[in-house]
Amino acid sequence: MLLARILLFVNGAAFALYGLACVFSPNRVAEYSAMELSSASALTEVVAMYGGLQAGIGVLFLYNGLRPARVLAGLSVMVLLMGSLALARTVGLLIYGMSEYNILALVYESLSALLAFVAMQRIDARRVEV
Repeated sequence: MLLARILLFVNGAAFALYGLACVFSPNRVAEYSAMELSSASALTEVVAMYGGLQAGIGVLFLYNGLRPARVLAGLSVMVLLMGSLALARTVGLLIYGMSEYNILALVYESLSALLAFVAMQRIDARRVEV
């Protein structure tokens, strides 16, 4: 259970902080991934989808990490979201080419999904033993 809660808190904090950075400094965040935000529409999209959505996911992970009864649900969401991000990023890398930013993000997403899956299996194994 400790691994599961650490994963939820670390990823929750990372998502929440990155989301807030996207809300309050979208141009700076866009520079990390070499995006150009050339219009109000593009800026608002980054603020909403990168900022609001990621901050919300971060809060969800943190919320689920606070109580043991919600940890399994939080891990399930983490496996689904991080796995989906990793899969889509892999497709993007294969179609559009490699970049250091995206390779590092893929490692983070894949590792988070894998560790969350392992933590889920450990929790399920304990439940079966009882």
